[in-house]
Amino acid sequence: MLTLSPLVLAQQPEPKKSAEEGERPYEIFGGYSYLRDEGHNLNGWTGTFIANVNSWIAVAADFDGHYGSHREGLENVRVREHGFTFGPHVALKNRSPITPFAFALFGGAHENVKTGADTETSTAFAANFGGGLDVRINERWSARVVQVDASYTRFDGVGKTSPRFSTGLVFHFGKPR
Repeated sequence: MLTLSPLVLAQQPEPKKSAEEGERPYEIFGGYSYLRDEGHNLNGWTGTFIANVNSWIAVAADFDGHYGSHREGLENVRVREHGFTFGPHVALKNRSPITPFAFALFGGAHENVKTGADTETSTAFAANFGGGLDVRINERWSARVVQVDASYTRFDGVGKTSPRFSTGLVFHFGKPR
């Protein structure tokens, strides 16, 4: 009896969570973003909508904008880049307030480069591969302490990968499940 009792206890289901303790099905992240693009600093914003399929996998839609300027010779160059990517988002949610996550997102990017009086625009394939850490503040809010991506774009047939760093707040909403 003593040797089999742990097996019986292991078969019992986990106690049900109350409605307030369950995971919320949707998240919105918004915050500051920094992109290092071909040796130039671009500052901007990022926003992500996440729809949780279950407690560990979700579908994400990420949108971002990065802006900066630099000099090339005597010319001032202004860069504006916007991205829109979509794909799977995986989070390791547990009873801890810290939630690590990872994602692989695919979509497009639009770039506007103004050099002197000339302006070039281009739209191309983009992808973001990365992850980070969220720290829960309360049932509705988390702080995204860090998010680090490899941001890939392919403008005019030339592929490049740039590091992107983001931080901000995550709002959890919807009826807890």
